[in-house]
Amino acid sequence: MAALGSTASRIFGTWLCGLPAAEQGLHRQECLCYRNHHGVRGVIRMRKIIAGLTVLIVCAPLGWAASGRGTQPFGGLTALSKAEGQRAPASAVAQLRHDYYLRDTSRVVDDAKPLLKKYPNDLELHAWYVIAKGYGDELTGIVDQMKKAGPNSPWTLLASAATATGGSPSETFQTKLDDCEKAIAGAKNDSDVLILATRIVQQAALMQSFSQKPPNADALKAYLKKYKGELRRTPEGLAAEAGALDTVAQIEKNTKSTAALKLADRVLKRNPTNVAALLLKSRILVKRQEYQVNYDLLKPAAHAVPDSYALHEAYWTAVLELPNGKPTDEKQEILADASRILSAVKPTAAMVEESLSQMHIASPDLGTALGDLCIKQYPSTAVEDAVWLGRAMIINPVTADERDLQAAALETFLDRPQHHDKDLVKEANSMLVYDLAEAKNPDVNRLYSAEMATATGPHASPSTEGIVTLADHKAHLPEIEALARKQLDSQWTALQKSLKNAQESQIKSQVNMFLQYTASSWLDAAGWVEFEAGKLDAALPDLEEATKLSPKDPQMAIHVGSVYEAKGENAKAEKTFLNAFAMPYYGDGDHPAIAALRELYIHTHGGDKGLEAYMQPILAKDAARRHKGILAERLKPAKPFKSFELASLNGPEVGSAGLRGKYLILNFWATW
Repeated sequence: MAALGSTASRIFGTWLCGLPAAEQGLHRQECLCYRNHHGVRGVIRMRKIIAGLTVLIVCAPLGWAASGRGTQPFGGLTALSKAEGQRAPASAVAQLRHDYYLRDTSRVVDDAKPLLKKYPNDLELHAWYVIAKGYGDELTGIVDQMKKAGPNSPWTLLASAATATGGSPSETFQTKLDDCEKAIAGAKNDSDVLILATRIVQQAALMQSFSQKPPNADALKAYLKKYKGELRRTPEGLAAEAGALDTVAQIEKNTKSTAALKLADRVLKRNPTNVAALLLKSRILVKRQEYQVNYDLLKPAAHAVPDSYALHEAYWTAVLELPNGKPTDEKQEILADASRILSAVKPTAAMVEESLSQMHIASPDLGTALGDLCIKQYPSTAVEDAVWLGRAMIINPVTADERDLQAAALETFLDRPQHHDKDLVKEANSMLVYDLAEAKNPDVNRLYSAEMATATGPHASPSTEGIVTLADHKAHLPEIEALARKQLDSQWTALQKSLKNAQESQIKSQVNMFLQYTASSWLDAAGWVEFEAGKLDAALPDLEEATKLSPKDPQMAIHVGSVYEAKGENAKAEKTFLNAFAMPYYGDGDHPAIAALRELYIHTHGGDKGLEAYMQPILAKDAARRHKGILAERLKPAKPFKSFELASLNGPEVGSAGLRGKYLILNFWATW
């Protein structure tokens, strides 16, 4: 059970560490290239992980005014905010801060969202929402409006820094740093702005480090040195500095993170319930594999801070990591604590969805029991929706049968008589589109219904895969052609605007990598719908343009070849299919160009006579390529052993020097 707990902890730890993709604001269609490597499931889970990572890294809440235990250091901005227009009630904003500092950022998003339209000029309110949300197309529009209302407001500058993208990682870091330093200067020593700025700079430095060879944390160190005095004026600032030092250690591959741990301990001596310091120390202890110490830290903390859902989740993981824990006792302890936190705080759907996923990884029975507890506590709410959707998601399909099983579970969720969270319904439809698109015999009417559901309302996110699959079955062609064309026009406009704004060729390449792939995917989808509708002359330009934007995508090239074949230009078709075959393919099964070449031969020659001889060199080349790939994946370059001297069973010592040049058999064994 401890091993299973370690798995859950590592997953939870990942949420606290971050990924480069978080900065890119990836969405489903922008992740299609990732799907080729990791499958449909990877796209969905990556999007969810990115969402959470952006929230936790960019704006890791600080835990210092969370339960009324700290001083409210916000007075410095009060007059400025009032000048910006009508403000939301102080109690509402205070509640946002309260939840934010408890690391419950999804609650900040849920509570702030209905206030945004009511108080459009409250820049502080909008900044909390933007930083807590962390990702999404809507944030660009919100920040643009903030810039119009108060371009020099510290809140606008923080929101702008948190969402800034574009250019190389170093240029993006500098943009974020400049905005954060302007915000700090304009806030007149306001601790709140300083700490939020520190979190943003911390995350930007981590992003920058991934592009450096070797990576270094010099920029973050310089920032911390500059603001060290201001940060250390309060325990909350000290906790923010500790978090940034942990990022320094991460960049420098220092798993001990000693400096960060010392600062976290200083914070906890002054305030034992500081959530930021508690979670930071817990993360470091897990990296050090000090699981018992971590449990001893979090158990009393969870009782002392009854309203931080994130802290209680960390405690549940710590329970599962105990080296000598008994499954029955662990389950009872976690459910007892879950009952307490659920009674004290109503979780958001996002909280429940992630908790169930993590607990199910550790123990399916535990995940089921936690879901039952959530439904019992909050029936007929978005919490119940999240439980049922979460149970469909944990199937985590790999095989075709598992995809069919998940599709059935998603359909059961969608067919429930009543739903309480529109976002969860849209998410379920998105996942259903992917599952049905990969099915051998999909229900095309259900697929069309799910696809159209994802394409309506705010934050529409239709799938090119669903469109292409519907086109393959010649289902609802007029409707999906209109949808594909609308989506293409939107993506193409965004791409051209981005290219126009970019000044340097390097920036163009990096800024538009995912946007360019998205535009090419919709060009390909629109062209394929036209092809299936018999509009060959209209289809060919779109498909050829798609291959120019994504010249290494074999499926797009195959679509172009299919048009040539349909027009009777078989020589061009064969050349195009062979070019596609030369491109790497990371999906399941055979390279799709093999089937295309086989069908073209039969079509050209009126039968399969001579097909085997024609395909033999192609299949041989495919087999050699697969063999090379397998060897590259499994056989890593040899590295020399570290020198050693060991006592043998017979007494004499055996050393590496005496074994050099000899063949050895290593037998790794253990007693249990």
